[in-house]
Amino acid sequence: MMFFSNFALRGFEFKFPSLLPRLFFGCRFITQLTSRFHKEWFWHPVQIDINDPSFINKNYIDQFLKSLEFSRVEQYLIYAIVYTDKGLFSVCKGFSIDRNTTSYYIQEKLAIGMAHLMDRYDFPDIEKVTLRFREMITPSSYPSPFVQKPLQETATLKRIDRTLLTETYAPLRIELAYWGALYKTEGNTDFFHYSDSYDLKRTYLGDNKYQVSVLLRKENGKEIFNFIDFVKDNKITRQINNDTLYIENGKVVNMETKHLCKYITSLAGDYIDPKKMNNLITFDVETYVDENGVFIPYACGWCNGAKLSVYLLKDFESPQAMIRQSFTDLLIKQHHKMNIYIHNNKNFDAYFIVKALLESPFYVKPLFRDGKMITIKVVANRGSRNAIQVQIIDSYMVLPASLSRLAKPFNCPDQKDIFPYNFVKHETLNYKGGVPCYEYFNKEKVSFKEYIEYKERIERTHGIWDLWEQTSDYLQKDLTILYQVMVQARETVYKNYSIDICNVLSVSSLSFKVFRKCFLSHIPNDILENKHSYNEWKKISQNYTPDIPIITKRSLYNDLRKGYYGGLVDVYIPRGKNLYKYDVNSMYPFCMLNDMPIGAPVFSTDVLLDNYFGFCYAEVKTPEGIKVPVLPYKSKDGRLVCPVGKWTGWYFSEELKNARAG
Repeated sequence: MMFFSNFALRGFEFKFPSLLPRLFFGCRFITQLTSRFHKEWFWHPVQIDINDPSFINKNYIDQFLKSLEFSRVEQYLIYAIVYTDKGLFSVCKGFSIDRNTTSYYIQEKLAIGMAHLMDRYDFPDIEKVTLRFREMITPSSYPSPFVQKPLQETATLKRIDRTLLTETYAPLRIELAYWGALYKTEGNTDFFHYSDSYDLKRTYLGDNKYQVSVLLRKENGKEIFNFIDFVKDNKITRQINNDTLYIENGKVVNMETKHLCKYITSLAGDYIDPKKMNNLITFDVETYVDENGVFIPYACGWCNGAKLSVYLLKDFESPQAMIRQSFTDLLIKQHHKMNIYIHNNKNFDAYFIVKALLESPFYVKPLFRDGKMITIKVVANRGSRNAIQVQIIDSYMVLPASLSRLAKPFNCPDQKDIFPYNFVKHETLNYKGGVPCYEYFNKEKVSFKEYIEYKERIERTHGIWDLWEQTSDYLQKDLTILYQVMVQARETVYKNYSIDICNVLSVSSLSFKVFRKCFLSHIPNDILENKHSYNEWKKISQNYTPDIPIITKRSLYNDLRKGYYGGLVDVYIPRGKNLYKYDVNSMYPFCMLNDMPIGAPVFSTDVLLDNYFGFCYAEVKTPEGIKVPVLPYKSKDGRLVCPVGKWTGWYFSEELKNARAG
């Protein structure tokens, strides 16, 4: 049985959309105090003993103001610090006060700073709060960087929303006695004089729901913000923009904030003109390795289905000139905006092409990802009406299998041939004679029987083996097979999923598109059978699409990523006799059938584990004498262990509940 002490479960909680208030926390920055502000002869400390750091009572501020000597001093400079087990932190920047400063103003400043501190899920527990102040004669006599102008009363809520933790703008209680003097009633709406600066407009909406507007009195009742109160069992749930406060007995006991994000949307599918289904090009480069281990192109070619062109190094002064000429012939009007596919998982061909085209009049723009070239954009006559643009893509990223393996399932009329790659050297380029020995072929892929059949076929059809002739034949066959594979793959994917593979760069992006098109939204068949415009279909699909968020904020992603540990396999008895081996097929897809957290991430300060379905930052303590600990922990050196003792970390809430249950 495992138990957890001090569940500081300040985590990002994913809830289902129908149950979720919409919340948001902005980024907060905390500056640690330096020692020069702690000198007792310069700064005078006043400790505030409070039970709830998130709420500073007005009475403490009133007592502090009464202790100041405004009869002698015109202004004071004030700031606050908090004491934690991790050191001292400033609550807010220093600000000046005078004899006209109200306690509400100080309470507001401190509340904002306190809320900023409490926003951090990793912020330690606050032990005490201390105000520090010093005399100010004039700002010019001591040009302190902490001197600030008072907050403008017309400040928008976007800047002051943290003051809702206090009673600066509205009470944290249900009883009307705390709402001020009632001065007008209009139907279901009551108007209150709440404070010297603010009035409140409270409208009953039914079902214990109220809309409250905060009005600025000195600007003729201008509304500066509003919020919704849900009242039940003497408890208030207050929603304002993306924040939700849970209030009991005049205090904020819990706070949630929704992280605004975009969601994965469904796709309407692509359209391909049947006449343009075959509009793609295949390209290939053949290379040999010289004595220095450098790859040298000695042949290249392209195929568009109607035309097949091959270029041999013997006809050019350099490999770069050969490749440039191939693209000069390729970049014609009928090829505009077509994809050029090169089937090369080692990514060699792309570098040869870029190197050659950089010395040409063409515009070349390669796209890299993780150090690997993903696509190459090539434009002829850039900037003119006659511009011709093509995009080079590695077809192996879309169909990750060798060309010989792809030719069979796609029923290509031609099948990939064998070739003695190791025989090609600079000195053998003009070779004519017998078929090279078996040792020049790749023995891992070519059997001796296949070699004998190849040798007999060459001797029967050609008599001698000509390297240039065999290279041309081999290259033409590869270009043709790749073209046939890509066209058939395009037709198959489009027929089954209405997705054009020419619009994707990899098999993973293709899979994601298929998921979004066919499996993300669960639209009833009777609706699908009707014809809709694109905009109509988009609105309909939104009603049947779950809210799966796209996490773009790096810090949020990093925290959630820490809660993923993968499957754990622990072997406690490494040897045995008469053992049985068990395996589970498709464990991950099976687990995906369980409920999963969806919707926008919600940051919560709730400390009750049972209120979570998502990811929690928890302090874990294992019971003494436990034999098989179940919660994983990733050590600093990257090892994944299931330790005993006490630690903190990110976990999926259901894993914590399972561990707690034993």
